[in-house]
Amino acid sequence: VKAPFGDAEDICTVTVIPKQKKGTSSAIFEAGTKKTSIEPMVLGMHRSPGAADDSTNQLYSDLGVKSLRSFLNTSSVTVEENLDASRVNNIPQVVMLGEFPSKTVDELMEVVKEVKAQATANDVLYIEMGNEVYDGSMGVTDYIAKCKEFYSAVKEYDSTIKMGIVVMPQSLDADGQSWNRRIAEDN
Repeated sequence: VKAPFGDAEDICTVTVIPKQKKGTSSAIFEAGTKKTSIEPMVLGMHRSPGAADDSTNQLYSDLGVKSLRSFLNTSSVTVEENLDASRVNNIPQVVMLGEFPSKTVDELMEVVKEVKAQATANDVLYIEMGNEVYDGSMGVTDYIAKCKEFYSAVKEYDSTIKMGIVVMPQSLDADGQSWNRRIAEDN
């Protein structure tokens, strides 16, 4: 897997397990004593630049992908291409704001407005507040404060846009899920 920008690469394995029965299930995010229900549509598939051909769309359908997650305005993919991929597959677009730590709330709102201007009434949009921000690019206290400010600005602009936060994989949290606990407790 190659990142849409930069030189980052990694190998991953995807195991596809056929669904045993139709329907959806929910998940619970647990940190300390606080439990938060997670909607089934939160999880989806990351869309790489150039991944909009018929075979990729068929794969999304075969796997039952519930949303497409993508970076915006990289050198090789546009907002419109991302929205088109979601429309073809009739699934929501998750807009990942990778520059969340370095941009102001006003600058981030300009991105949201750009996406919304190209969206149709039928497009379902999710905004993900950052990407792997626990990597040291932003401390959890600052992240929570900025998320609250940005969330309020987005909801004031358009209450139909759904929002997502970044949690840390348990394997990376050496001190007992302090990032995730802070996110859940301050929610």
